[in-house]
Formats: sequence, C-alpha cells, structure tokens
Amino acid sequence: MANDKTPIVANPLEKDLAAFEDNKPGLQASIGKFSLFINGELRGLFSTPEEAYSKGYEEAKLSPIVVR
Repeated sequence: MANDKTPIVANPLEKDLAAFEDNKPGLQASIGKFSLFINGELRGLFSTPEEAYSKGYEEAKLSPIVVR
C-alpha cells in the first residue's frame, strides 16, 4: 500500500514520456540524436539508439527508460 506522499503511476514510463514532451523544444536543435530519459530526467544525447540503451541499462538497471 502506498503512503499519502507516494504517487501511484499507472504507466511507469509516464514520467519519462512527459519529460520528453517538456524537453522537446530544446531537443529540436539535436535532430538525429537519441535522447535518454530516466525517472523523468534527461540523462544524455547519443548518436545511436544502441549507445542510448546501453547507457540507460547501465544507469537504470531494471528500471524503465525511454529512448527517443
């Protein structure tokens, strides 16, 4: 059972997807790069999706990540 301060999130990626949308205007200058979001935070821009996923799995372990 969650306490009153712990939000219940139906989709664990919701925070990362919202962060991507919030950062989208600033990411326009990085077209062609792949952005990595973990826990609602932009963690980096990468040249290939493989680099982004590799870094994401390294940092987040089994937690969900978003690469866009």
